[in-house]
Amino acid sequence: MLISIILPTKNEKEYLPAVLDSINNQNISKSNLEVIVADAHSLDGTRKIARDYGCTMVNGGLPAVG
Repeated sequence: MLISIILPTKNEKEYLPAVLDSINNQNISKSNLEVIVADAHSLDGTRKIARDYGCTMVNGGLPAVG
């Protein structure tokens, strides 16, 4: 069973490593896990961090108006 975690981000350089470390420390086989970072055009290095952790990157945007 594949587990997908989708993280919406925008300029999350400060917090993203801790989140990804926490995900990686879970008792889930890495072959059954995919982390997708939906980034809303960060300017602080968030995308590089996500790539360094092996995340799948997609373009994100602002949340829809509730």
